Amino acid sequence: MTALDPTLPHLVNVDGAPAPADASPFNARNRLLSLIHYFTSLVENPARDPAPFRELLADNFALHYVDPPVSSFAMLNDWVTGRLASVVASNHMIHDVSFDTVGDGEYLVTVAMESEALFPDGSGIISKNRQSWRVIDDASERFARIAEIRIERDDVRRFDLPETN
Repeated sequence: MTALDPTLPHLVNVDGAPAPADASPFNARNRLLSLIHYFTSLVENPARDPAPFRELLADNFALHYVDPPVSSFAMLNDWVTGRLASVVASNHMIHDVSFDTVGDGEYLVTVAMESEALFPDGSGIISKNRQSWRVIDDASERFARIAEIRIERDDVRRFDLPETN
């Protein structure tokens, strides 16, 4: 490895043997969890750099977070440096992840999470949501790739932080 990515954990020591050939469901789950973790850590990263997202997105991706959906790298750049950059701090707590294989190297992943966002004016949003991710996995790449994310918000609560004087 050359440069360390500050959004990913760093291994100090690895001692083990290669996984057996019949461990593919285990490996698929770990790769999908890694993708979810890295994607949410990029969303939370205050650097607001769209470049690392490229590695995580399929050629014809669609992120249905906003209307219209983010479906090109130009739109992704605008989302990350614009709307996402308007968030002072955010946190995503993943409560449940399940996945189904829908084809060779293609998965439908369901993610239940609670998200918190704080804006510069002291207001914020807490949202419980369920996300459906369609993911394409080529094990020769560092991460699986997101083809589509759809989100259903179950509960959205707005808040204002008390002023301190």
